[in-house]
Amino acid sequence: MWDFECPPFRPDPGKAVRPAPVWQGDNPGELIANPGLAQFLPVRKSVLDGAHVWITLCEPGYEAAGLWQQYRDRYDQTGLWPLFITPETWNSCPTDTDLDFRITTLADVNADSIQDGQDWLDAEYAVEQPHSVEDGDPSFRTDEDWSDPVFAAARQNFHSFDWTDIWETIGKTFYQMLLVPTPYPWLVPGLLGWDGACNAGIGWREHASVLRRWQQLWGSELIALESDMMWLRHLQPVDDRDTALSIALEAYLYCPDAVNQCHLSLDRLAKAMLEPMWQLWWD
Repeated sequence: MWDFECPPFRPDPGKAVRPAPVWQGDNPGELIANPGLAQFLPVRKSVLDGAHVWITLCEPGYEAAGLWQQYRDRYDQTGLWPLFITPETWNSCPTDTDLDFRITTLADVNADSIQDGQDWLDAEYAVEQPHSVEDGDPSFRTDEDWSDPVFAAARQNFHSFDWTDIWETIGKTFYQMLLVPTPYPWLVPGLLGWDGACNAGIGWREHASVLRRWQQLWGSELIALESDMMWLRHLQPVDDRDTALSIALEAYLYCPDAVNQCHLSLDRLAKAMLEPMWQLWWD
Protein backbone atom coordinates (compact mmCIF):
# COMPACT_ATOMS: atom_id res chain seq x y z
CA MET A 1 0.00 0.00 0.00
CA TRP A 2 2.91 2.32 0.74
CA ASP A 3 5.92 2.49 -1.58
CA PHE A 4 8.33 2.09 1.34
CA GLU A 5 8.80 -0.36 4.20
CA CYS A 6 6.36 0.59 6.95
CA PRO A 7 4.78 -1.01 10.06
CA PRO A 8 5.02 -3.53 11.61
CA PHE A 9 7.77 -1.47 13.18
CA ARG A 10 11.02 -2.67 14.67
CA PRO A 11 10.83 -4.23 18.14
CA ASP A 12 11.05 -1.78 21.01
CA PRO A 13 14.15 -2.63 23.11
CA GLY A 14 13.56 0.15 25.61
CA LYS A 15 12.49 -2.14 28.44
CA ALA A 16 16.02 -3.55 28.68
CA VAL A 17 17.55 -0.17 29.60
CA ARG A 18 18.77 0.02 33.19
CA PRO A 19 17.42 2.93 35.26
CA ALA A 20 19.79 5.69 36.31
CA PRO A 21 20.26 6.35 40.03
CA VAL A 22 18.49 9.33 41.60
CA TRP A 23 21.00 11.97 42.70
CA GLN A 24 20.14 13.80 45.92
CA GLY A 25 23.07 16.15 46.37
CA ASP A 26 22.99 19.81 47.29
CA ASN A 27 24.86 21.45 44.39
CA PRO A 28 24.71 19.91 40.89
CA GLY A 29 27.20 22.53 39.74
CA GLU A 30 29.89 20.45 41.38
CA LEU A 31 29.19 17.54 39.03
CA ILE A 32 30.89 19.15 36.03
CA ALA A 33 34.42 20.22 35.22
CA ASN A 34 33.73 23.97 35.52
CA PRO A 35 31.30 24.37 38.45
CA GLY A 36 31.31 28.16 38.06
CA LEU A 37 29.71 27.88 34.63
CA ALA A 38 26.19 27.59 36.05
CA GLN A 39 24.57 28.45 39.36
CA PHE A 40 21.69 26.08 40.03
CA LEU A 41 18.71 26.68 42.28
CA PRO A 42 16.17 24.05 43.35
CA VAL A 43 12.70 24.56 41.90
CA ARG A 44 10.36 24.94 44.87
CA LYS A 45 8.30 21.87 45.81
CA SER A 46 9.64 19.93 42.83
CA VAL A 47 10.75 16.85 44.71
CA LEU A 48 10.65 13.21 43.65
CA ASP A 49 12.02 10.56 46.01
CA GLY A 50 13.96 13.27 47.82
CA ALA A 51 15.51 14.76 44.68
CA HIS A 52 14.89 18.30 43.40
CA VAL A 53 14.47 19.66 39.92
CA TRP A 54 17.22 22.25 39.50
CA ILE A 55 17.28 25.33 37.27
CA THR A 56 19.97 27.67 36.02
CA LEU A 57 20.41 30.50 33.55
CA CYS A 58 22.75 29.80 30.65
CA GLU A 59 24.16 31.66 27.68
CA PRO A 60 22.14 30.55 24.63
CA GLY A 61 23.84 28.78 21.75
CA TYR A 62 27.15 26.98 21.90
CA GLU A 63 27.75 27.65 25.58
CA ALA A 64 24.36 26.23 26.52
CA ALA A 65 24.90 23.22 24.28
CA GLY A 66 28.25 22.57 25.94
CA LEU A 67 26.67 22.79 29.38
CA TRP A 68 23.89 20.41 28.28
CA GLN A 69 26.46 17.93 26.98
CA GLN A 70 28.43 17.94 30.23
CA TYR A 71 25.36 16.96 32.22
CA ARG A 72 24.23 14.49 29.57
CA ASP A 73 27.62 12.78 29.87
CA ARG A 74 27.07 12.38 33.62
CA TYR A 75 23.44 11.26 33.43
CA ASP A 76 24.10 7.54 33.89
CA GLN A 77 25.81 8.31 37.22
CA THR A 78 23.56 11.14 38.44
CA GLY A 79 20.08 10.51 37.03
CA LEU A 80 19.82 14.25 36.28
CA TRP A 81 18.58 14.83 32.74
CA PRO A 82 19.35 18.30 31.28
CA LEU A 83 16.50 20.09 29.52
CA PHE A 84 16.33 23.52 27.91
CA ILE A 85 13.17 25.52 28.53
CA THR A 86 11.87 29.00 27.83
CA PRO A 87 9.76 31.28 30.04
CA GLU A 88 6.74 30.14 28.01
CA THR A 89 7.27 26.41 28.54
CA TRP A 90 4.77 26.45 31.39
CA ASN A 91 3.28 29.87 30.60
CA SER A 92 5.42 31.23 33.39
CA CYS A 93 7.68 34.25 33.28
CA PRO A 94 10.68 33.84 35.56
CA THR A 95 13.23 36.63 35.72
CA ASP A 96 16.94 36.59 36.40
CA THR A 97 16.22 36.84 40.11
CA ASP A 98 13.00 34.82 40.30
CA LEU A 99 13.52 31.41 38.76
CA ASP A 100 10.16 30.05 39.84
CA PHE A 101 7.89 27.80 37.82
CA ARG A 102 4.44 26.29 37.86
CA ILE A 103 5.83 22.92 38.89
CA THR A 104 4.16 22.24 42.22
CA THR A 105 5.36 18.67 42.48
CA LEU A 106 6.74 16.14 40.06
CA ALA A 107 4.09 13.86 38.62
CA ASP A 108 3.84 10.29 39.84
CA VAL A 109 4.68 8.27 36.74
CA ASN A 110 5.18 4.53 36.63
CA ALA A 111 7.73 3.39 34.07
CA ASP A 112 6.37 -0.16 34.20
CA SER A 113 3.00 1.04 32.90
CA ILE A 114 4.41 2.43 29.64
CA GLN A 115 2.98 0.76 26.56
CA ASP A 116 5.39 -0.74 24.05
CA GLY A 117 6.11 1.88 21.43
CA GLN A 118 5.46 -0.50 18.57
CA ASP A 119 2.03 -1.43 19.94
CA TRP A 120 1.00 2.19 20.31
CA LEU A 121 2.22 3.15 16.83
CA ASP A 122 0.54 0.09 15.31
CA ALA A 123 -2.75 1.15 16.89
CA GLU A 124 -2.41 4.70 15.60
CA TYR A 125 -1.44 3.40 12.16
CA ALA A 126 -4.52 1.19 12.00
CA VAL A 127 -6.70 4.25 12.58
CA GLU A 128 -4.79 6.62 10.28
CA GLN A 129 -4.04 4.33 7.34
CA PRO A 130 -7.56 4.18 5.86
CA HIS A 131 -7.95 7.94 6.31
CA SER A 132 -4.73 8.83 4.52
CA VAL A 133 -5.01 6.28 1.71
CA GLU A 134 -8.71 6.06 0.92
CA ASP A 135 -9.20 9.80 1.07
CA GLY A 136 -6.47 10.07 -1.55
CA ASP A 137 -5.00 13.26 -0.15
CA PRO A 138 -2.41 14.22 -2.79
CA SER A 139 -0.56 16.53 -0.40
CA PHE A 140 0.35 13.69 1.96
CA ARG A 141 3.03 12.39 -0.45
CA THR A 142 5.25 14.47 -2.71
CA ASP A 143 8.15 13.72 -5.05
CA GLU A 144 11.51 14.33 -3.40
CA ASP A 145 15.13 13.69 -4.32
CA TRP A 146 16.26 10.51 -2.54
CA SER A 147 19.52 10.04 -4.45
CA ASP A 148 22.77 9.01 -2.75
CA PRO A 149 24.11 12.60 -2.57
CA VAL A 150 21.16 13.53 -0.34
CA PHE A 151 22.22 10.98 2.27
CA ALA A 152 25.90 11.80 1.82
CA ALA A 153 25.11 15.44 2.61
CA ALA A 154 23.09 14.38 5.66
CA ARG A 155 26.00 12.28 6.95
CA GLN A 156 28.35 15.20 6.42
CA ASN A 157 26.10 17.44 8.48
CA PHE A 158 26.64 15.20 11.48
CA HIS A 159 30.34 16.06 11.28
CA SER A 160 30.43 19.60 9.91
CA PHE A 161 27.15 21.10 11.17
CA ASP A 162 25.95 19.03 14.10
CA TRP A 163 23.24 19.66 16.67
CA THR A 164 25.35 22.21 18.55
CA ASP A 165 25.69 24.32 15.40
CA ILE A 166 21.95 24.11 14.88
CA TRP A 167 21.39 25.12 18.50
CA GLU A 168 23.63 28.14 18.03
CA THR A 169 21.32 29.14 15.17
CA ILE A 170 17.86 28.40 16.59
CA GLY A 171 18.33 28.24 20.36
CA LYS A 172 18.49 31.96 21.15
CA THR A 173 15.39 31.92 23.36
CA PHE A 174 16.61 29.01 25.49
CA TYR A 175 18.53 30.70 28.29
CA GLN A 176 17.24 28.42 31.07
CA MET A 177 18.13 24.81 31.72
CA LEU A 178 16.61 22.29 34.10
CA LEU A 179 18.19 19.22 35.64
CA VAL A 180 15.37 16.72 36.08
CA PRO A 181 15.86 13.70 38.38
CA THR A 182 14.60 10.70 36.46
CA PRO A 183 15.47 7.02 36.12
CA TYR A 184 14.76 7.28 32.36
CA PRO A 185 15.02 10.40 30.16
CA TRP A 186 11.84 9.55 28.27
CA LEU A 187 9.84 10.12 31.45
CA VAL A 188 10.82 13.81 31.62
CA PRO A 189 7.71 15.29 29.91
CA GLY A 190 5.48 13.30 32.22
CA LEU A 191 7.46 14.07 35.37
CA LEU A 192 7.21 17.77 34.62
CA GLY A 193 3.52 17.59 33.78
CA TRP A 194 4.18 18.98 30.30
CA ASP A 195 0.89 19.34 28.42
CA GLY A 196 2.14 20.77 25.12
CA ALA A 197 0.48 18.00 23.09
CA CYS A 198 -2.81 17.82 25.00
CA ASN A 199 -4.77 19.19 22.02
CA ALA A 200 -3.80 16.03 20.13
CA GLY A 201 -4.73 13.77 23.01
CA ILE A 202 -1.09 12.91 23.68
CA GLY A 203 -0.27 12.49 27.36
CA TRP A 204 2.77 11.48 29.34
CA ARG A 205 2.39 7.76 28.58
CA GLU A 206 2.39 8.33 24.83
CA HIS A 207 5.40 10.64 25.09
CA ALA A 208 7.27 8.07 27.14
CA SER A 209 6.35 5.24 24.80
CA VAL A 210 7.55 7.01 21.65
CA LEU A 211 10.59 8.73 23.17
CA ARG A 212 11.81 5.47 24.68
CA ARG A 213 11.48 3.75 21.32
CA TRP A 214 13.21 6.53 19.40
CA GLN A 215 16.09 6.82 21.84
CA GLN A 216 16.81 3.12 21.51
CA LEU A 217 16.26 2.80 17.75
CA TRP A 218 17.41 6.11 16.33
CA GLY A 219 19.62 7.57 19.07
CA SER A 220 17.29 10.56 19.52
CA GLU A 221 17.38 12.40 22.84
CA LEU A 222 15.15 15.06 24.36
CA ILE A 223 16.85 18.47 24.33
CA ALA A 224 14.18 21.09 24.93
CA LEU A 225 10.50 21.75 25.58
CA GLU A 226 8.55 24.87 24.71
CA SER A 227 4.86 25.45 25.38
CA ASP A 228 3.81 23.18 22.49
CA MET A 229 7.09 22.21 20.84
CA MET A 230 9.68 19.50 21.47
CA TRP A 231 13.28 19.39 20.27
CA LEU A 232 15.32 16.19 19.99
CA ARG A 233 18.91 15.69 18.93
CA HIS A 234 19.48 12.79 16.58
CA LEU A 235 22.74 10.85 16.80
CA GLN A 236 22.49 8.31 13.97
CA PRO A 237 22.54 9.48 10.33
CA VAL A 238 19.82 7.91 8.19
CA ASP A 239 21.22 6.16 5.14
CA ASP A 240 18.24 5.15 3.03
CA ARG A 241 14.86 6.37 1.82
CA ASP A 242 12.75 3.65 3.44
CA THR A 243 14.20 4.32 6.87
CA ALA A 244 13.71 8.07 6.48
CA LEU A 245 10.08 7.62 5.45
CA SER A 246 9.42 5.08 8.20
CA ILE A 247 10.76 7.50 10.82
CA ALA A 248 8.65 10.27 9.29
CA LEU A 249 5.57 8.06 9.43
CA GLU A 250 6.19 7.37 13.11
CA ALA A 251 6.66 11.10 13.69
CA TYR A 252 3.40 11.81 11.85
CA LEU A 253 1.49 9.26 13.94
CA TYR A 254 2.95 10.80 17.10
CA CYS A 255 2.65 14.42 15.98
CA PRO A 256 0.25 14.86 13.01
CA ASP A 257 0.97 18.59 12.87
CA ALA A 258 4.53 17.74 11.80
CA VAL A 259 2.91 17.14 8.40
CA ASN A 260 -0.40 18.99 8.61
CA GLN A 261 0.99 22.31 9.87
CA CYS A 262 4.75 22.23 9.33
CA HIS A 263 6.17 20.23 6.41
CA LEU A 264 2.88 19.61 4.57
CA SER A 265 3.89 16.19 3.23
CA LEU A 266 5.30 12.98 4.64
CA ASP A 267 8.24 13.12 2.25
CA ARG A 268 9.23 16.65 3.26
CA LEU A 269 9.03 15.60 6.89
CA ALA A 270 11.28 12.64 6.08
CA LYS A 271 13.83 15.04 4.61
CA ALA A 272 13.75 17.08 7.81
CA MET A 273 14.31 13.91 9.86
CA LEU A 274 17.68 13.47 8.14
CA GLU A 275 19.02 16.43 10.09
CA PRO A 276 20.86 16.23 13.45
CA MET A 277 17.87 17.78 15.25
CA TRP A 278 14.19 16.91 15.13
CA GLN A 279 11.44 19.46 15.84
CA LEU A 280 7.90 18.43 16.74
CA TRP A 281 5.10 20.94 17.12
CA TRP A 282 1.55 20.29 18.32
CA ASP A 283 -0.65 23.19 17.25
